[in-house]
Amino acid sequence: MKIRAKITTSLILAAVIPLVSAMVLAIRHSTNYSKSATISTVESRLDAQAATLHTFLHSRMSEIDAMAASPLLATMDWDQIGPWLRDRRETTSDVWEKFILGDPEGNFYNTAGGNPGAGGLRTFNDRDPDAKPKSIAKRDYWQATVLNNQSAQRRVTISEPMISYTTGAKQIVIAASILRNGEVVGMIGGALPWALFESQLSDTSELLREGMPEESLFALIAPSGVYWHHTNLENVVQVKRDSSGQIVKDVDNESVVLYTNILDEEDPVLRGVGESLQNSETGVALLVTHSNENHFVFFRPIGELGYSLLLEIPEYALMKGVDTLRAELFLVLIIAAPMATLVAIFFARRLTTPFSKLAEAATGVTRGEYGMMTVSGEGEIKEVTLAFNRLLVWLKESNRARDEAEQLRFDAVVNQLTDALAIVSTDGQLIHTNQPFDKIMEQNSALGHIWEIAPWTGSECEWADRLGLLAKGESVSFECSVGYGYNRQSFEFSACGIVQQEGLMIVVIGHDVSERTEHAKLLADAMQQAESANQTKSEFLANMSHEIRTPLTSILGFADVLNDTYRESGSAPVQEQAVNTIQQAGEHLLTLINDILDLSKIEAGKVEVEHIDTLLPKALWEIEELIQARAIEKGLKFSVQVDCPVPNRSLLDPTRLRQILVNLIGNAIKFTESGEIQVRLSSPEQNGTKKLRFEIEDSGSGMTEDQVSNLFLPFSQADGSITRKFGGTGLGLTISRRLACLMGGEVWLSSTTPGVGSTFVLEIPLSLPEGAVVIESVEDWKRVSRGDDKTKRTDATQVLNGRILLAEDGKDNQRLLSIYLCKAGATLDIADNGIIALEMIEASEKLGTPYDLLLTDLQMPEMDGITLTKTIRAKGNDIPIVALTAHAMAEDRQRCLDAGCDDYASKPVNRSVLIDICARLIRGEKGAGTSIHDDRNAA
Repeated sequence: MKIRAKITTSLILAAVIPLVSAMVLAIRHSTNYSKSATISTVESRLDAQAATLHTFLHSRMSEIDAMAASPLLATMDWDQIGPWLRDRRETTSDVWEKFILGDPEGNFYNTAGGNPGAGGLRTFNDRDPDAKPKSIAKRDYWQATVLNNQSAQRRVTISEPMISYTTGAKQIVIAASILRNGEVVGMIGGALPWALFESQLSDTSELLREGMPEESLFALIAPSGVYWHHTNLENVVQVKRDSSGQIVKDVDNESVVLYTNILDEEDPVLRGVGESLQNSETGVALLVTHSNENHFVFFRPIGELGYSLLLEIPEYALMKGVDTLRAELFLVLIIAAPMATLVAIFFARRLTTPFSKLAEAATGVTRGEYGMMTVSGEGEIKEVTLAFNRLLVWLKESNRARDEAEQLRFDAVVNQLTDALAIVSTDGQLIHTNQPFDKIMEQNSALGHIWEIAPWTGSECEWADRLGLLAKGESVSFECSVGYGYNRQSFEFSACGIVQQEGLMIVVIGHDVSERTEHAKLLADAMQQAESANQTKSEFLANMSHEIRTPLTSILGFADVLNDTYRESGSAPVQEQAVNTIQQAGEHLLTLINDILDLSKIEAGKVEVEHIDTLLPKALWEIEELIQARAIEKGLKFSVQVDCPVPNRSLLDPTRLRQILVNLIGNAIKFTESGEIQVRLSSPEQNGTKKLRFEIEDSGSGMTEDQVSNLFLPFSQADGSITRKFGGTGLGLTISRRLACLMGGEVWLSSTTPGVGSTFVLEIPLSLPEGAVVIESVEDWKRVSRGDDKTKRTDATQVLNGRILLAEDGKDNQRLLSIYLCKAGATLDIADNGIIALEMIEASEKLGTPYDLLLTDLQMPEMDGITLTKTIRAKGNDIPIVALTAHAMAEDRQRCLDAGCDDYASKPVNRSVLIDICARLIRGEKGAGTSIHDDRNAA
């Protein structure tokens, strides 16, 4: 910040801050004081009016109390009391409307009249001697002085506001107990004429609302919370009238009276005020109205009488004087602050003008401007000006010599660079270049401006955008080619901005990247060729899978049918052996296809492993059950040994674990002619990390060193003789090792001895899920593996009850699937392609005999299975659909589900799996794609 600005700011702050602070404090304190004084004034008014009303009512209570002490009233003889009360009524007519004498049963006499036939009592018809007497038993003043006066003491009370039974006028009754010989024999009451009381309240309202707007409210609230007087007449106690204006009567032929109670108000603030008044509390509350205005609510009890006064005033009216005072103080502040600022600026300018001129001259020197200052002023200012001019002369000569020396050094350095370098002006003109850049210019004579080799060629807007980036300190990079024909070279240029005295200069550095560009092109071509080859291989494998699996469906299926036929007819063992040979050969071919597809997916990186909470005893027991039969068939002893302690659970991929162990144990059985196969499970710790280790030990042929060297190579076996003897693809160990690596583990040959046997090891990381425990003994392990958690075997035989439509173009598969489904009990129709199937489905819907399930092949002429499924779903038909696919790739299976199929089965079709799927869907057990049927698991 410049010295002028600093001094100016300091003076302004020194003048304005104290002024503003003092005014803000004055405004705050004066506002608060005025607000408090205004509220206190209103409270004082309310207190004074409450005292006035208290005096008035208390005087009336004293009068009634004095009357109740008269011995005449103790006689309760109306013939004597009546004339006396009527005389007293005449002499006090300006105060009392009437007097009431009540007996202990609630009957009453009053000076307003009576029924001569009933001894002067008030009745509902005073002209009828048999008329029913009126009663004051429900009146609060009779209950307080007679009914509830158990102590038999003289009580004086003021009633709730009411409507008179006899006159129908609003009134308040002040009553006192009449005692005789220590007992309550009745009560005397005086009814205050409402006009007198209303006059008192009107005077009070005018005094309290003086100078206030019309929306100010005043109310008198009875002890029960009822509004007895209110500025809003709708809230005042009144009789209920019907649509014709007649007074509504209740069952006792008494007028129905309407009340408005503050305790029933919708606004919680008013209800809170009512509760405070019930507790004889005084105070002020802030009320927000429906129009979102603030109103102050003042409330005061009238002494100990139970009645209260309420005054509601809008905040804007109450605070009018406060707002005026605040506005006046703000006006003073607005006028005083600018005046103080102007005075501070004037004095600051007088003090700083000489220093500002000196600072401007010094700033010009930094830009290369050496203009002399005009000598002015006296004393120190003049001496500083002369010294500054002498300094300018010396700097000018020194800078010229320095610039010449730096230019020579710069030329020497940049010409030694192997990269091209140029300095460019903002309008694109070349200011300086080195020799490599000049060589590029010679190869392309059109390079007169830098934008002719830049990506922003021909657009001034783009050039301006790049200049904006360079001016901010950002760099701009681009590539281009120079030269002609075979002599073209690729260069990578990078530009950055440097701010100098002359303005923004652009430094451009170019590097020859011709060799890198060529390599990148060759690499891109190679990648494209590799991707094309990989795509070709994937398509070949998919087609190979389809072409082999389709006939395998017929081979394995009809072999299964023949096997059932021979078994049922008791054919010769030779025939059964021939069929079993066909089945074994087909299953061997299916295993070969699966191994090739697995290896292809692993090499393509399309295999993903899961991390599932797996019960280890159960998983190992299932593998044991799967392998046991194969070992027994060959006459081998098979056992599983667990080296405890071992955890009961681990996070792993159970499917891949089963695939690896079945491969390793299957190899051990295949290469072992006699003896035993042993599987050992343990949980060792290595370098602080827990592992799961499976050791598969056999007593087979063992291997030599040469055989071991090729052990894990794909399509490789121990030697040619073993291949001829045992068969196989040589992919099992390769797939097992790669799956183990995907799980973070490893498979290796631990030991082998020719003629003695071999030991293979699978080791994977141990990841414990929440709730895992350690099994300490083998007995506990066996109990868990064969207890409640193990998988229960169920009968896979299903009975199909329903109509099934088969869409299949292959005649062999039509016959085979017809045998499967019809033998299971289904009614089957066949369509040769998707179009025929669609027509048959629509026809069955119209006839009211829809199919229960559609079984469709994916590859068919005219209309394939995917198109058929999508068409059916687009028409809103929700028939269960099962896809038959000869493709085993995961993406092909997912394609079936995405099209709208409910499930699928892979070819070759497993009869029990297919019937199970059809039975489940016909029963209505939906859940698209929930049944994942792997060929090896089905077999």
